[in-house]
Amino acid sequence: MAKESLSRRRVSVNFSTAEAVSSIRDTIDRLNQLWDRINMEECMRCRRIEKFFLYISDLLNQMVVDEEEMVEGIQGGIEEMSRQVEDLCKELHLQPIGRTHIKPGSLAL
Repeated sequence: MAKESLSRRRVSVNFSTAEAVSSIRDTIDRLNQLWDRINMEECMRCRRIEKFFLYISDLLNQMVVDEEEMVEGIQGGIEEMSRQVEDLCKELHLQPIGRTHIKPGSLAL
């Protein structure tokens, strides 16, 4: 089941990648149409396209940073809550909750 789930996620990511590439191509086509209307020279178009790709690169890098921060926050929260659950189990004289079947860092309970 885990392999099937991973495969479905991969397909979804591949589909999203294809959509992103298509969107970038469409945007460049639209930009070229705009630039054609004012007869923009090739060298200026190249500079503007370079800036376009810099914007995309900056956005993607920021998204990765944001996702890393989110994952670290979730992992920290899981660790803290797990400690609190262990402490409560001890205080209430309950058996510890078994988490051996769960991968470390997983969101599963």
